[in-house]
Amino acid sequence: MGKAYSEEEKEEIKIRLRQVGLQLFREKGIKKVSVREVTSMVGIAQGGFYTFYESKEDFMLDLLNLRVEEKLLILEEQFSEALADPTGFVIGILYQSGMHLKENKAFNNIVSDSLRFFMDGREADKQKVLQRYRDFMLKLSKYLTVHGFQVEMDVDGLMNVVSAATILFSNADMLEEKYFEQIYRVFADSQVPLFFRVKQLS
Repeated sequence: MGKAYSEEEKEEIKIRLRQVGLQLFREKGIKKVSVREVTSMVGIAQGGFYTFYESKEDFMLDLLNLRVEEKLLILEEQFSEALADPTGFVIGILYQSGMHLKENKAFNNIVSDSLRFFMDGREADKQKVLQRYRDFMLKLSKYLTVHGFQVEMDVDGLMNVVSAATILFSNADMLEEKYFEQIYRVFADSQVPLFFRVKQLS
């Protein structure tokens, strides 16, 4: 019979599981992260892992959601920067986030199948992540409107741009390295303005 944890212990262990998981996720990618290694580093029995997660897949989805949430909260604190060039701000988010994923082994298809894991996952799990991006864009739109801009936004169109970027990065190894950044820049520059139009009101 597994150890019974107090609520305080559960909270502390889950925080530690996430910290260790994110560290290993960044270093190794999804395939090479094992439950055994995570629990060993956290200092709990391997069976104790299943007190917190049903499977390794559920754990990885939690980490993906955590990364998205942390990233978007940071970007929300930068909304004032969007006032100078709202469309450029959104293009920059798509471009910089994408290039960060390419440099990060956790999302590099040559090293791991993390993006494919997400893309092939349950539709409800994918929609949960995309909904957080939708919420982010709606907050940005409201912020811009309050600050004197007229915003025309097709949120579903933008979410499809995010999905298309995910497909592009999950197959980055099919393109020559020296051309990838240029191709992705053109993609970001051309697609965002199709679904996000902003005009400053006089």
